[in-house]
Amino acid sequence: MTQKSYTTFWTTRQVVRKFQQATLLGITVPCYFVILASLVTIYIASIDCELYKKWKWLSPFLNTIGSTILGSMGIGIFWELFAKRDFLDEILMRVGTQAHIDRCGLSVITADFRENISWDDLFLSSTEVSIFISYGQTWRNNHSNIIRTFLNDKTHTLNVYLPELDSDSEAVQNMCRRFGYKEDVLLERSRTAEKEFLAFGEVSAGSPSARKRGRVNVIRVRTSGPLHTMYMFDKHAVIAMYSHRPRRVDVPAFVVRSDGLLYGFVEDEFRFLSTQSVVRT
Repeated sequence: MTQKSYTTFWTTRQVVRKFQQATLLGITVPCYFVILASLVTIYIASIDCELYKKWKWLSPFLNTIGSTILGSMGIGIFWELFAKRDFLDEILMRVGTQAHIDRCGLSVITADFRENISWDDLFLSSTEVSIFISYGQTWRNNHSNIIRTFLNDKTHTLNVYLPELDSDSEAVQNMCRRFGYKEDVLLERSRTAEKEFLAFGEVSAGSPSARKRGRVNVIRVRTSGPLHTMYMFDKHAVIAMYSHRPRRVDVPAFVVRSDGLLYGFVEDEFRFLSTQSVVRT
């Protein structure tokens, strides 16, 4: 190949490559040739020809071949122009979302804190449980049996963090606004919560004196009031939201694994609360 022909060859290749790059989303030149060939085939099948009178099957056959190829290319072009990009975006979005979920350690997301959480399994798979609540009347009553079962083992510990409530304090005012209670009602519910949680760790009347139960620590925290509730178990934690509406509504909750970032957040929160607390055992 001479230098001139070599240069012409490469110039031609560059022109073809530029044309291919200019086509929409990489639809290459051969695709257009195939489309053109299918259109020509359909046209040939439609013309009036003596050959078709002799071989009657030929015209429908060519028409079918041309239509099939044209339809296939149309689907292929639609895929390249629209569906392929959307499909890849969907995959990347899902992969990215899953990576964030795994990193945070999300195990369960529920729209109703009172449902869809296996509290029994969480208690029975733990040796120490820490909770931070306002007073937890409904939660305490709903799960009193599993709390007692958990504390049947003397090596188990239940740490209950409750806000330190003094009359006219900021915490009392904030919680009264949140729950729509009068101050005396809120204070009474808080005292009842402390009393009943401590009672879970007491030996029942008539039980053998040698029998021991798990330890219950009620920890009063100097705070302006819980911003959310937290329940930390050995391998999981539950984070539940509070609603700003002055009535009882379903609130979302998250169950997170101990190997995720959110569990670390819960650990840090309890570590901080411990520095702001007074223990009543």
